Amino acid sequence: MDQNYQRLSSMVKKTKLSKSVLNQVKLFAKQVEYAKIPVEKFIVFGSHAKGTAHKDSDIDVCVVSPDFHDSHWDSMITLTHLTNDSTIDIEAHPMSPRDLMNKYDTLASEIRKYGIDVQL
Repeated sequence: MDQNYQRLSSMVKKTKLSKSVLNQVKLFAKQVEYAKIPVEKFIVFGSHAKGTAHKDSDIDVCVVSPDFHDSHWDSMITLTHLTNDSTIDIEAHPMSPRDLMNKYDTLASEIRKYGIDVQL
């Protein structure tokens, strides 16, 4: 699956993420790790990935974990509770690896097309 994701995500030119965005995502990733949620990858998408962000834009982050299945609302609430003052701009979107590859899911398609993997 990861090979398919890489092929699809490489089709669109990506914007370089700012240091501030990267720092917030990395801080958030530490909170997720501390909560013992296994994560395959963090992917920034939306306005920051497209280069259209403004000063009030949130940071859309897809959190890919095999633990995220069934109820994404519960997972989203869990991830939201992991934000703090340093990561308040993060809007986390939980997805399982299978959900990310779903060609009928418009959000997954957006993430595959424009998303930028954050190397931790």
